[in-house]
Amino acid sequence: MSRHVEIEAARSLLLNQSSAALATLSAKMDGHPFVSSVDYLSNEKGEALILISQLAEHTRNIQADARVSLLVQDSPDWHDASLPHPCPPPKGEGGAGSLREFRVRNVQASPRLTLIGLAEAVSASEMPAEKRRYLSLFPDAEDYFSLDFGLYLVRPIQLRYVGGFGIARWIAPGALIDNPT
Repeated sequence: MSRHVEIEAARSLLLNQSSAALATLSAKMDGHPFVSSVDYLSNEKGEALILISQLAEHTRNIQADARVSLLVQDSPDWHDASLPHPCPPPKGEGGAGSLREFRVRNVQASPRLTLIGLAEAVSASEMPAEKRRYLSLFPDAEDYFSLDFGLYLVRPIQLRYVGGFGIARWIAPGALIDNPT
């Protein structure tokens, strides 16, 4: 039985990207969403492995409430645009409202996946294997392990895939597994 095309696209997106926006619930700001950027590595179960500092706001938020969302987005195409800009341009380039050239992206047209789940610190018994796995993709992160950084695993409870305008689907985490048993 073959999987739905959106499920395959979601799985591919999760496996082929390596950076995401991490949304946590702010402990300081009464549960308001707090978003930051993270590098991640996913596995065959659709889980995301992230390396975060114990001093970071998002880590304190996770320790207070493990509910998170991770937004993974494909790189949208750039295109040129000339738009009136409300801010003054650099000196000698005209006044506010003058046309300025921009490189812009249409992020609403690019595929994206929101992983809604729970973040938990990687256990001591799993740490050596997960550290090797993380460093295989991010070798420059080696020095962070001697500081206050730790690995966390984001375990999905639900996923939302958007493939572009009019293409959206909720996905159960088990649907991403290559050969579920």
